[in-house]
Amino acid sequence: MIRADRVVDNPDSSKTFFRPHIVAETGELGIRRGIPGACRLLGMEGYLSAYVVWSNRLESGVAIGDDGTLGEVEHAAYVESMTCTATRAHLPELEARSIDENADGSVMVRFPEIHHGPRRFPVLSGHAGACRLLGYNTPVEDSREWSRGTREGVSLALDGAIYEEGFGTTLTALGCNNAPQKPGLRPAGM
Repeated sequence: MIRADRVVDNPDSSKTFFRPHIVAETGELGIRRGIPGACRLLGMEGYLSAYVVWSNRLESGVAIGDDGTLGEVEHAAYVESMTCTATRAHLPELEARSIDENADGSVMVRFPEIHHGPRRFPVLSGHAGACRLLGYNTPVEDSREWSRGTREGVSLALDGAIYEEGFGTTLTALGCNNAPQKPGLRPAGM
């Protein structure tokens, strides 16, 4: 049986498991390898590799196969915490301070932030991807506004997936729209 000392539900529907371990007849065994299998045993399908934290100490630990089978017990570093996702192809969650609807059906999104596992990031680039995460298919041209200073943030791909973390000016406002489109064709600008 697998357990964790603490579980945190993240805003993007992922879960962070602190001190996940196997409960065995001989006691608790840390997880020394096999994050995908551990997440599956916990009822999740994927994981966010950026949010796996390993211990600096050694203890008795077990490897877990992708199918949830347990390997041999060895003295090794173990997982302090890991963030698992409900699906393998995980997209982050986008929230904004405000989303105002315009007369033409488009929306103006102010101060968008990406929730990715246990962290929150402003958007550096990827206007179209941000719109997709909000359920819109087209960015509104010339609607972007930028921060004055720089900070850590993320860049988004067309589908809304994070493809890079970095530093720069961040989007403070952007417009999105649901433009009519023919099946199989992408709207302009995507």
